[in-house]
Amino acid sequence: MTRRGALAILFGAGALVQTAAAADIAFDLTKKAWVDGKTVQVYVQMPKARGGHGPNEPSKNKGKVDVFLVAPVSDAEPYGPQMSMPLDKISGKPMLDANGKPMPDVIVPAHDDTFERFATKPTDTYGYWIVPGPKATPETVAIQAMPANSMVGEPLVQRIKIDGEWVPLNDAKTVRKGMELGLVAKKFATWGGIAWLKSAPKH
Repeated sequence: MTRRGALAILFGAGALVQTAAAADIAFDLTKKAWVDGKTVQVYVQMPKARGGHGPNEPSKNKGKVDVFLVAPVSDAEPYGPQMSMPLDKISGKPMLDANGKPMPDVIVPAHDDTFERFATKPTDTYGYWIVPGPKATPETVAIQAMPANSMVGEPLVQRIKIDGEWVPLNDAKTVRKGMELGLVAKKFATWGGIAWLKSAPKH
């Protein structure tokens, strides 16, 4: 997968900026995400190969943070809107069928990013799609309808029922509890570049 595709998966559509974040760390993109059930602001360094301030490969000395890619907590306001990507991940162009016509694009489903913890310094991010687990049932797991040609190949999970209550997946502790119970499972998506968080709770 191209670095552009990797960042598109993990961070979706964000706002391009040309200023510096806290502590004068340069960043190229900002968007909303979740941590501990609260909305936060994510700062992203794009790879230098794309004109950004970040590295082109993961680093061994920046630490790492997992990011769970879940169905949007709010259908009306996904933090990562649905988008399409060309099937040919090397050339970045649509693949052609036997008749020379462009094949359908792969769809990145709408999703929210739930960080496993606060990362206040630039950190390598690794994305994981959260899908139904082996013990998921309609009575315990609420899913998002899967778009045609979804690159995930399975629907994303939006909520799970714990102790008789439906709980959104905007907290890593909930996601991990769901894994322990077999209600959800994770599928590796991609290295998502360098990012860090600044708290911005919803009011």
